[in-house]
Amino acid sequence: MSRASAILLAALLLAIPLSLVAGRTWIFGIEESRAMLIVAELRLPRALLAVTVGAGLGAAGAAMQGYLRNPLADPGLFGIAPGAALGAVLSFSFGLAASGWLLPILSLAGAGAAMALLALLAGRGGGIALFTLAGLMIASLAGALTSLVISLAPNPWALSEIVTWLMGALTDRSWADVMLAAPMTLAGIVVLARAAPALDALTLGEDAARSMGVDMEKLLMLLVAGVGLTIGSGVAVAGIIGFVGLMVPHIVRPLTDRRPSSLIVPSALGGALLVLVADSVLRMLPLVGELRLGIALSLIGAPFFLWLLLRPRRNAGADLMETPMLEAHKLALNDRLRGVCTKIAAGRVTAICGPNGAGKSTLIRLLAGVLEPTGGEALMDGVRLRDLHPRERAREVGYLPQEPQIAWDLSARNLVSLGRLAHGDARREPVDAALAAMGLEALADRPVSTLSGGERARALLARVLAGEPRCILADEPFASLDLAYQASLAQHLRTQAREHGRAVVVVVHGLSLAHNLADRVLLLKDGKLHAEGPPEYALSSDHLRAVFGVNAHWLGEPGAKVLSLAAGDA
Repeated sequence: MSRASAILLAALLLAIPLSLVAGRTWIFGIEESRAMLIVAELRLPRALLAVTVGAGLGAAGAAMQGYLRNPLADPGLFGIAPGAALGAVLSFSFGLAASGWLLPILSLAGAGAAMALLALLAGRGGGIALFTLAGLMIASLAGALTSLVISLAPNPWALSEIVTWLMGALTDRSWADVMLAAPMTLAGIVVLARAAPALDALTLGEDAARSMGVDMEKLLMLLVAGVGLTIGSGVAVAGIIGFVGLMVPHIVRPLTDRRPSSLIVPSALGGALLVLVADSVLRMLPLVGELRLGIALSLIGAPFFLWLLLRPRRNAGADLMETPMLEAHKLALNDRLRGVCTKIAAGRVTAICGPNGAGKSTLIRLLAGVLEPTGGEALMDGVRLRDLHPRERAREVGYLPQEPQIAWDLSARNLVSLGRLAHGDARREPVDAALAAMGLEALADRPVSTLSGGERARALLARVLAGEPRCILADEPFASLDLAYQASLAQHLRTQAREHGRAVVVVVHGLSLAHNLADRVLLLKDGKLHAEGPPEYALSSDHLRAVFGVNAHWLGEPGAKVLSLAAGDA
């Protein structure tokens, strides 16, 4: 059991008995026989149902975020829960809910259909904008159809039941509801856990996942079944309870290693804990009537969602590391670069490789906004770079050109402080932080001309860091550096990506260095993108033969790979 799971399980085991005694009337003030009856028939099934529903919502949210590679994914926000609700409302409207099993069956069908539609529309590289629009479209369609069913309700009783049920609550639930929801929720979590290893591979993109043996069609079916079971069963017994699947994975993720597979079980436990605590608190509020659980969690979740939307503009977004930040869409420049499409994510190092004249520097300069494309677009968070004011673009993208020239013999500090020009200020804190990050505090007042090659390279990178950009683009920063300085600079770039959440893109000639440094490689040939994916895929022997015309293979352990050329190609 992981540390995160152990912590959350311990908290949950503590919260369950507390929820049994807490309420507007505490159990200690009630006669013993009545107290036992209240606990056994009212509070215990309600607590177990809260755990069941919360666990399903948390696990489904984590799985959706992993599959769609989108941190804003949530079963309720983007149509899954509304789809389940539509199925359940139909059962109420046509008098089928009384039959016992038709209500959950229709809820499961609605959730599964909505999940499948969302995955097909935006689940594979559609980007955050398309995903949001597709999810809102499904939610709006399901909501409109639900409203239509409500307006055609056959009698006032059915109308009242539907409206009350849609608010989401665990009031007056019994052991029958627990027996209905628990097996299906547990089955759904097991299905999602089975899909977890494939979600890890999908982190690097669909092509990379396929190259690692992932059956994408099977994975989609597992996700549809798992999310349908967890959300459909929860909606069937509790109505719509939103935002749990959005909030919990974000809260739990810092306690894990951030792999999707390591997030599903902790998110299930975290969701169970959140719903249980929220329901217990609502029972204790001194109100005339009990506030509905779905309403209360929406009042918390909506500001949380807004914070997630606004946060990428304010920080590096380590939790959004799978979200495309910088994008090339059919990017072209005359005959030097032709129709390149790729997405650069935060929290990762991307290496651009290829033979001389392949278009490596052209691509990185287009991504930096230094060159104007003759075709396609470079996008930052979905906005064309050419539409951004130059200073706004410079605040977002820090660019380190190939062989940068320093016209005047500045001190290292003054060189680094140039990174603040785009901000229009002379703040010392970012400059001092950049010098410290590159280990240059003791050299801050020395003229640049007295620095060694490695120290100068670190000072130039510190100038980029002082501007606090979200993306770092460096064109052959390892050129003319010896092995020790190459290793030092590579470690600094990894730190900026993995600890500070920045997107780092480097043009690298040395293939061994690229293999050991990068999380993702773009391999160019004749101005076109020949291969893209993790180093073991993009720099495979077959791709190297096709691009460089050499027979080569890799030796060594991961992180210490060395390229070996065949005797005839050496």
